[in-house]
Amino acid sequence: MTPEQYRKATGIMNTIDSYKKELQAWQQYTYEGVVSPLQLRMCTLALNHIPSGLFIMFKTECIISLQLEIARMEKELASL
Repeated sequence: MTPEQYRKATGIMNTIDSYKKELQAWQQYTYEGVVSPLQLRMCTLALNHIPSGLFIMFKTECIISLQLEIARMEKELASL
């Protein structure tokens, strides 16, 4: 592995780790409130002030998006 490939792989692994933590936080998040002070990049909405059905759709979309992005990045990492 070249130094450039190593740097790229390290960056991808760090991003995957960050996304997995974010995914875990979303999976623990409930409509009633946050289980801990989450630092989610998409959690800027006042989630407790939107209808529960809309919240569930938003949460599901965030989880699926993160899972897809993690899978894409793991595939990219495997190709290095």
